[in-house]
Amino acid sequence: MMPERVAYLGPAGTFSELAALKYAPHSELIGCPTIAAVNGPSITGGFELALACDMIIASENAFFGDTHARVGIVPGGGLSQRLSRLVGIKRAMEISLGCDFVSAPEAAQMGFINRVVPADKLLEAAVELANKIIGNHKESVLKYRQLIKEGYEGDLRTGLRLEVLENALWVTRVKPIASRTAPYPCVTILPHHGGG
Repeated sequence: MMPERVAYLGPAGTFSELAALKYAPHSELIGCPTIAAVNGPSITGGFELALACDMIIASENAFFGDTHARVGIVPGGGLSQRLSRLVGIKRAMEISLGCDFVSAPEAAQMGFINRVVPADKLLEAAVELANKIIGNHKESVLKYRQLIKEGYEGDLRTGLRLEVLENALWVTRVKPIASRTAPYPCVTILPHHGGG
């Protein structure tokens, strides 16, 4: 059963939701943490979509691949930028230019997915993670997510300055254990059952 504050896009979601996630620089248009639950092939466009999420949980059946170069196109959904930031430029070059496939355990080892679970436990694991997140202070979760994303885009010194500034502003306007309820879904789970 899906908790009421978890949005579940279903196997395909809707075009506008998926387009917002895929083409936003860091899924900001979704406005809440996003979890990809991958059970099967996540190739090219599907890989871009999974990488656009904040977290990825994959089943042992999942594998990831970039076939843009094989089919003669250039990525347009962020794969060339996101993958290299997660695994390093050398590994990203090998995966993308070689059109290699990466198993879920290899992806976890490389660090571009969070963890691998049995296929029959995939959605359960995603919901469990979502429940952990929505059990926390809503405004803090959203601000923390923003800090991580903005800090990751720049250098460490700039990120640390941003954190100190936001902390000072936060302390003056938010009570630490204010309302933990959210008027809208705080986590979106995007099941991805394969394809590109």
